[in-house]
Parts: sequence; C-alpha cells; structure tokens
Amino acid sequence: MKKTLSIVLILSVLFCMVLSVSGCGSSADYPAPLDAYRAYCDGEDVVGKTIDFTVNDSNAIGRIFFGATPDFSSSVELYVTDNSAEKLEEGDSATLKISSVETSLAEVDFYGTIVD
Repeated sequence: MKKTLSIVLILSVLFCMVLSVSGCGSSADYPAPLDAYRAYCDGEDVVGKTIDFTVNDSNAIGRIFFGATPDFSSSVELYVTDNSAEKLEEGDSATLKISSVETSLAEVDFYGTIVD
C-alpha cells in the first residue's frame, strides 16, 4: 500500500512539473511587445497575432503599454480598441490580439483586443 501511494505521489509531482514547464496554456506569438516590434520591422505580418505584456500605462484613450526600443530610437505602444482595458490595472499580465498597426516617425502602435 505504501509503495503504491509513493508511486502515485511521485507521478503526480512529475505530472505537475511537466505541466508547469511546458506552459500548458495558450502561449502568445510574441512573448513581449519588443518582439512584435522587431517582427514588424523585419516585414512580418503581425495582424492577427498575439503579444504577452504587463500593463504599465492606463489612460482614457486605451493605451495600456508604453515602452522604448533598446536604442531609444522608437517607442512601442499597445492600445485596446474596445472596453476590455477597463478591467486591467497596472501590473496585470495580459495578452493582446493585434488588429492593426500604425507607425509614425518614431513610434509603432499596435491596436487590438485583450484575449482571455
């Protein structure tokens, strides 16, 4: 009985470890906004893909992330196009599905909706 219980316990622990290491859930196409920025600059079509990020901005126009490229030549911003930004607070982790991209001289803006 003890041997069976030990085996079940060990298998349970191993199973939980495998699930946590494999990320057992949906993973975004880009693990961070800068990765989406790099892909976009390399000519990749990013519309319809997803970005994982941590909310660091919250304002009335829907901007939920603001960051700069490592060389500070451009800013990368994420905007929510629906009211799903209302439930997010600074520090929350979320995933954005990109619906459009706008660029200006020193800025790349990704617009989209929050994915649950």
